[in-house]
Amino acid sequence: MKRTPQQLKREDVEKILNKILRDSKVTLSPVFISTEENIENNFTITNFSFQKSDSDQIVEIRNQQGKGFIDAIFTGLSNYFNSEYPSLRKINLSNLKVNPSFS
Repeated sequence: MKRTPQQLKREDVEKILNKILRDSKVTLSPVFISTEENIENNFTITNFSFQKSDSDQIVEIRNQQGKGFIDAIFTGLSNYFNSEYPSLRKINLSNLKVNPSFS
């Protein structure tokens, strides 16, 4: 199957991150996610937990507000990990594009 430019770009980014981070790379696997949206509120409220790949630690974020689901998770995880990984303060969520897969 032929790969799209987006897939190739993602692979390049993953290779660069793996090369730089090596053994310092931490993967988060979702354990629980719930989202609440209300027409009277401009924010999405999200509760979620992830397990870190480098330990048995479960990261739990409760009542995180965001301008949508992705913003809430990004903000919650950024706030949680900022003290442990100060370089995260330099990362912003600037754009999100969702492409559905109709296969």
